[in-house]
Amino acid sequence: MNKGRFRKNRRGFTMAETLIAVGITAILAGAIFIGVFNYMRTMAQIERDGIAKQIFISAQNHLTMADSQGYLGATDFGSKESGGDAGSGESEIYYFVVNGGSSFNGESVLDQILPFASVEESVRTGGSYVIRYQTDPAQVLDIFYCSKDGTRFGRTLSQSDYSGLLGLRGAGQKAGRKSYGTGKAVLGWYGGEEAKNLQKGKTLETPTVEIVNAERLVARITDPNDLNPDASLKLIIVGELSGSRTELSPSVQTAERNFEYDNVGGVYTVTLDDITSRPGLHFCEQFAGDGFIPGEDITVQAVSYSSTVLTNIAYSSLKKANSLFAAVSEESPERDGATASIGNLRHLENLDPSVSRVNASGGNLQITRAVQTSDLSWEGFQKGLESNSVSIFRTGDSTGTNANCFLPVSTPYALDYDGQRLTITGIRTEENGDAGLFGSLPGGSRVHDLLLEDFSIVSEAGNAGALAGKIEDTEVTNVLAIGAEASVTARGHAGGLIGSMSGGSITACGAALYVRSTGGDAGGLVGNMTGTSVTGSYAAGHTEEGKYQTEPDNVNVISSGGNAGGFIGTMSGGSVSSSYSTCSVSGASAGGFFGSASGDVTDAYATGLVNPGSGSASGAGSVAGAGSVAGAGGTSGAFAASFSGSASSCGYIESINEAAAGEEQEEQENQGQQGQGRQKQEDQKSKTYLTAVANEETTEGITPLDEDTETYSRFIGDPGSWGSAFAYDTQLIQYYQGKYSMQTVAMLGGDQGNGYFVNVHYGDWPAPEIMIENR
Repeated sequence: MNKGRFRKNRRGFTMAETLIAVGITAILAGAIFIGVFNYMRTMAQIERDGIAKQIFISAQNHLTMADSQGYLGATDFGSKESGGDAGSGESEIYYFVVNGGSSFNGESVLDQILPFASVEESVRTGGSYVIRYQTDPAQVLDIFYCSKDGTRFGRTLSQSDYSGLLGLRGAGQKAGRKSYGTGKAVLGWYGGEEAKNLQKGKTLETPTVEIVNAERLVARITDPNDLNPDASLKLIIVGELSGSRTELSPSVQTAERNFEYDNVGGVYTVTLDDITSRPGLHFCEQFAGDGFIPGEDITVQAVSYSSTVLTNIAYSSLKKANSLFAAVSEESPERDGATASIGNLRHLENLDPSVSRVNASGGNLQITRAVQTSDLSWEGFQKGLESNSVSIFRTGDSTGTNANCFLPVSTPYALDYDGQRLTITGIRTEENGDAGLFGSLPGGSRVHDLLLEDFSIVSEAGNAGALAGKIEDTEVTNVLAIGAEASVTARGHAGGLIGSMSGGSITACGAALYVRSTGGDAGGLVGNMTGTSVTGSYAAGHTEEGKYQTEPDNVNVISSGGNAGGFIGTMSGGSVSSSYSTCSVSGASAGGFFGSASGDVTDAYATGLVNPGSGSASGAGSVAGAGSVAGAGGTSGAFAASFSGSASSCGYIESINEAAAGEEQEEQENQGQQGQGRQKQEDQKSKTYLTAVANEETTEGITPLDEDTETYSRFIGDPGSWGSAFAYDTQLIQYYQGKYSMQTVAMLGGDQGNGYFVNVHYGDWPAPEIMIENR
């Protein structure tokens, strides 16, 4: 029998027992759920009571200030309470129901009593609350607070709620506030005896703000209340064009490295725009999400306040700055749009939307013109940042440029850049794309009146020039690029001033630096040019003791994969007038002025040594050394390797490119008698020279300028009228005493109306007149 009972007990629960267990579990779960739900309501009420207290303290502090400044009574504020409890005074009581941001228009008294940054903006404009106050004395009586409809335990309070809320004041009405109305909302409240006993704090002193608009845009805040435990600090930033507002707090932004603190001087440094330190500090990255417009003016104000005690609110004076540039003017002469003032290299880099997001699509600020207001230098930029290793970061880019490299400015919008005859010095790039001061510029752009010194431009895969890698339909006027060691190197087209250009015009421009292309065309001024007109411009070379050098590092223009020209590598369908080149050139297809050209050329000349190492002379009366450069022995022309088009009044210095020295000439050189000149006599008939265009005996309109003394004398003109020069070669400096011994752009008839820089010759030139009798 016991065994049978044992088997029966192993059957488990009966159906009745199971149902009883489930019922008990449900009851327990319900009880637990109710407990958890009540706990959540209690926590919500504690939180909302705390928010109500914050609103109360801030509103009371600002109400006191508004009253002292005469704002109360100046504007209707809320609704007058009828027959309500007057509290501790006899004066009238008002209340104001806030149920959304529309109540804040920047002009109401509420914006004086609970202004921007007085409490969290999600509370100020996102919550729903009632402010109840007396006008005399200026005293806040009660604050009711709730989150809005759509949130847990929320309710959007309205005017009709007011009379019911009056019955929920005090500690004894906590339960009613915990489950208010049909939706069972949870209300926060602060007022009554506890509010009357709020602690009064020390009077706060006024903070000061300084804005530094330089290599970084920073605000420096000195807070005299820094040691006051009841005091807090905020920085209020307002966009003048967008109307957007935001606040920064050291307690929050310090962790984000937006604030730096000097605990000795008590100064906070707030970074507003920094394109060099790391991603995330660009103005657009920090503030565009708040509705700010990159490039707009901003006002900055610091406020010291307390959210724990009753005291005054201390506002600094307003400070104003532009968010990206030195300044922005809405008036832009000659074109629609705004003008940006460029006072340092950060301002210049911010013209590039990839850096700053300037001219964002649909924005109501469009920069179309930039005006440089001071000389700029990369070294000065580094010193201003107190760093020996500077990189430029695009927005959202965590890599940045190579150390100590400038990021070429590329604009998808047409830009008018006015250099105001100022200088930019020491720019260095190492890019894969188009490189220069500007990477690329679109049609309709204009760059003028600018001096570029000591640039080192490198593009590993694109085009490069000191001014720009690639531009289209752009006017370039009065721009000069110089530097004894300055250089441009590109895998694509390389030019002393511009790598690749289509359309547009170049007027009164010059370049005097080393140019190298490893896979495209190379030119002393422009590497590759299509349909562009060039007027009154030049490219200058490097010499030593008045002679071209033959070592590869000393040749001015080299192309190992395309055409090389002392002035232009390849010209397709363009025109050149009143221009010249004194550059030495090397390439598989090389010419003293053009590598390859189709189009028109007038009033132009070339003096350059072409393809040294292929038997040509290296300068005035000397013979090329044994060294060779890229392209030595290639297709060579004293003026052009190949040319189709029309030429008039063009020339070249023939004696520079002597293909084979005669015995008599060698004897004169050995005896140091170079001064006897070049004479076409029977005993020198063995001498040959590069023709104007490769493999062509004569080319109409292109003639030797030194075939005899008379011809050369007419070419160089009266030494008394020679133009000024700034040479690199010390021999030229000493010998010519600051004069250029050949025809300047002005003497060629070039338009000098705006030719500020090309009124003088920068760079070197050969001294062939020491070979000419009676010079």
